[in-house]
Amino acid sequence: MILFCTRAIGALAGNYGGLFLRSLSIRYRSALTVLLHDKTLILGDAKSDASALDLAVLAEADTMTLYRCAQTYPDIWSFPLQVILCLGGLACLLPWQAFFAVIALVVLMSPVLGTMLRSVGFWTSANMTVKDKRTRLIREVLDSITAIKMHAWESAMARLIAACRREELKTMQRTAQASAGIVTYMQSMPSALTVVAFGTMLILRVSLTNGLIFTLIMLFTMLNASLTQVSSLASNIQLIKTSAARLSAYLNLPEEQIGVEVDSLPDLQPWARDSALTACTLRVGWPGREPLISGGSVVIPPGSLSAITGPMGVGKSTLLLALARHAQKQHRVAYVGQKPVMVGGTIRDNILFGRPYDPQLYSRVVQACCLGADFGRLRHGDLTLVAGTSSLSGGQCARVCLARAAYSQADLYALDDPLAALDVRVSAAIVRNLLGPSGLLARSTRIVCTSHPLILAHATFSYSIEDSTLRLLEPIVSLTDESLRTTSEYSDQAAVSLVLEAGQPGDAHAHDESRHPTKLASHYLFSNKRAPTRPRSAIYAYLSSCRKLGWPLAIFTLLLARMSSISSTYVLKTMATQTDDTDLFQCLGLFGFLSLSQGACFYMFIYVLYTLCIIPAASLLHAQLTAGVLRHSLSYFQTTPLANILNLFTNDIGRVDTSLNGSIASLVAQYVNLALSCGVLLMAIPLSLLFVMPLLAACHYVQQAYLVKLRELRHLDAESRAPLLECLREAESGRVLFSVHHMQERQRAQFDDHIAYNVRAVWPMCCTDLWIAVRLEILSIVLQVLAAGALLATSVEPGVLGFVMTYVFQVTSTLSNIAKVTAQFESDAVSVSRVAEASHTDVFNVLDTIAEPSPGLLAPYSDSDPGQTWPQHGRVEFRGVSARHRPGLPETLNSISFVVNPGEKVAIIGRTGAGKSSMMLALLKLMDQTAGQILIDDVDVAGVSDTRLRTSLAIVPQVQLFFSGSVRQNLDPLGLADDERILEALHICGGLPIVQKMLGSHKTMQQEGTNLLDAAVGPQSSLSKGELQLLLLARAVIQQSRVLVMDEATSGMDMVGEMRCHDVIFGELRDTTTLAVLHRLELTVCWAFLVL
Repeated sequence: MILFCTRAIGALAGNYGGLFLRSLSIRYRSALTVLLHDKTLILGDAKSDASALDLAVLAEADTMTLYRCAQTYPDIWSFPLQVILCLGGLACLLPWQAFFAVIALVVLMSPVLGTMLRSVGFWTSANMTVKDKRTRLIREVLDSITAIKMHAWESAMARLIAACRREELKTMQRTAQASAGIVTYMQSMPSALTVVAFGTMLILRVSLTNGLIFTLIMLFTMLNASLTQVSSLASNIQLIKTSAARLSAYLNLPEEQIGVEVDSLPDLQPWARDSALTACTLRVGWPGREPLISGGSVVIPPGSLSAITGPMGVGKSTLLLALARHAQKQHRVAYVGQKPVMVGGTIRDNILFGRPYDPQLYSRVVQACCLGADFGRLRHGDLTLVAGTSSLSGGQCARVCLARAAYSQADLYALDDPLAALDVRVSAAIVRNLLGPSGLLARSTRIVCTSHPLILAHATFSYSIEDSTLRLLEPIVSLTDESLRTTSEYSDQAAVSLVLEAGQPGDAHAHDESRHPTKLASHYLFSNKRAPTRPRSAIYAYLSSCRKLGWPLAIFTLLLARMSSISSTYVLKTMATQTDDTDLFQCLGLFGFLSLSQGACFYMFIYVLYTLCIIPAASLLHAQLTAGVLRHSLSYFQTTPLANILNLFTNDIGRVDTSLNGSIASLVAQYVNLALSCGVLLMAIPLSLLFVMPLLAACHYVQQAYLVKLRELRHLDAESRAPLLECLREAESGRVLFSVHHMQERQRAQFDDHIAYNVRAVWPMCCTDLWIAVRLEILSIVLQVLAAGALLATSVEPGVLGFVMTYVFQVTSTLSNIAKVTAQFESDAVSVSRVAEASHTDVFNVLDTIAEPSPGLLAPYSDSDPGQTWPQHGRVEFRGVSARHRPGLPETLNSISFVVNPGEKVAIIGRTGAGKSSMMLALLKLMDQTAGQILIDDVDVAGVSDTRLRTSLAIVPQVQLFFSGSVRQNLDPLGLADDERILEALHICGGLPIVQKMLGSHKTMQQEGTNLLDAAVGPQSSLSKGELQLLLLARAVIQQSRVLVMDEATSGMDMVGEMRCHDVIFGELRDTTTLAVLHRLELTVCWAFLVL
């Protein structure tokens, strides 16, 4: 009864202690995630190259590391205490010379341990850095997926991701090997101490009695277990230090806002609508850096419309934000950035932006922003859910953001190029109804950063930035009037004018789930699916994807390690029967050899496990996910929040890389221990089968009763993380908007709700394995007591009883460990099944182009493809083409017919949402064509493979496709052009000064040509929208195709940039057939027109 009570109390106390630590860990991780979100909201206005820290990795990987390690905080004092107690016992039993030798050896071995710990820290930090790089690249690919599909660059992007993944797995393997080295070293330390202790005693000729030997063996065994745990604790401490340092670095980033300094300001009272904004001797710049604008004055009259114009890249957007920040100190400001920011929810939610719904004001705002017609085409109107910006066209997103600003009823409106994505008719209507002297905002102060002639025509004052100085421009009404007359007469001067009637107008993104909304109740992927009840096929496929003989070799090396451990313990026990000193020294030498063999075999087990099993399987799993996601049609990305997809690459892949791999290694070790313990027990006492079999059966039955629910809970946990990633993404991309509109508290409250939902999913999952552990331990204790009672009833010898009970305890302890590890394994296996589900496959049949990088593309060429020189002439013909975005939706294009002859320049114009971009997508086979033919050089594109078609055309998409990398990689991702050709294209398009500016250099192309192409560029670069568009044009020049497709390729350029683009198209590309979606009609007088 004493045995039963003490072990039962120990089991209950231990598991309830674990329950408390789980609760503490959940609160800890939740608090860290909230801190990351709050910090992101207040980071400031600067584009943070935050460094290279990726927010998604911080929120998923680093917080998870601290969450797991928080559960081991008591081990920080308990494991060292166990070591101290063992050393204290040795001090009492060993002669002082032997104990001094033991302590001296510990001191000598400590520096090596410190070096190994630093190695673990180094590789852990390197692994997290590469993980940041991979996650950032995946986010960039998802953000630009439309442009990637248009260029057929799926395989190129997959190879870039695969390269990052290989580097990540390499550092992960090095980390595992370094950790295994520490464990091996710490396991060998007790053996070395044993050899030193017994060797010293033999030299001193101390009598080794049975009692002394067995007591020392017990203490050294306990020391071995304690030091093994200390080694794991040391590795965990390195993980804690790395993740804590990364989180601390992010949380301590400077919160820089753009600064504006003036020499004198009028004495302003709290602002009303009739106030003026005046700044003299203006200086604008970032703290601690050279000012971008260092001279000039600005005067904003009350209720006026003021324009800021100038060349590309001189700091117009920066000045606008600086003025908004300066005015925000006293006034209510509404801000619309150059890139539309959409938040999760409905279109109405994006317009109201947390403010009360006023039907009359809302109706006026919608009418002024020309959104009524768009709402009419949507089945649910303004209650249509949006998944980021991809479910609406660029023009629709821009007008929703304008409506958001107008609805806020601010005192001052700071608008950054609000008409760039709008056609001329909608632009004129918005200027007339919203921004102009008779518009809805006529009595408010408006500052607009633009080069658009419609706004310049109505501006009270226009300012230009020249040589870092702000200058007031002379009135340009006459010039603007001339350009407007040119616009109105475009049809008379055009070479060709074709009017096309589309049955169902709609842009490339305007279908919106409009008529057939998807089931996005919480608009998160898999939210309405149950977790797979038995994800066995996916996990078996994952485990079987190792290299040949991987698992047999791993298990074999582990068996050798365990057999060496058992043999070394047996050799020590035989020392009690030896009397000759020579035999004793031989036994001691054999013990040392077996101990070293144990450590070497254990290290080989980790090496083989990762090299032949885990790394190949993890690489294949990630490649399969990448291929599966990139194979999706465009509509998938338009209806699925990107956070859901990113969740698979962060949360689920992170689980596979860390927890699942650790669970696999632990399960293999535990099952080997169980097999050896049961084997020894059954060989010694065959009747123990009566105890072992019921115990195994009971454990299996209890486990199966809860594993199904555990998988479902893990599925809920994974789903509940997606909204958190979405909120973090919104905070990162829209922090300036939330700050200006004072919506930070609203975002925090929303994030807290998502955190609470995640905790409700995580808490029962965390308690489940403790629930099963308590029951299994109580069951084991009952069977142990029954076994002991049965043996005592048979009058068995005490030695046999002790032997049997020792292994009974080992079997039950191993089963308890297996139950805990199995719970973790089954929980993590859900991630594998989620990845397999997202990849649309049950087996790992990855495309060779991803598993083994090659010059080939993701989609192979077809035997029916035309020759390599196609298209030779560039004749494009639409014959009665009807198309829709996907089956089940109404047609967006209806019976479109036209012919573009070789070398013609055709401008596709029409109202926003009329189907201009849809026509481009139909040409590229990115829509579901229901009728008609599209021919290029009399070849029906329906018979041409997607890859062949899209790589044969030069494309300048609406979305600026730039990923983190060099200029060379961005301009020629497929590596088909040499440096000379790339530099020539940059020179033709005027891109060389842009690249030189990034380098901070003005050296000649001949001197620094190679260095120019190595300059880093990406989404976080400081280039303006117009500068990026010029680089995109250079990419088209490099390709040298006979057909050029442009979708609003000059929307961010000033007049000079547009003229440069015009000169390139009619000069360098004069023989190239060009189809371009354009909104600036005054610059298209030399173009033919297609009017939708």
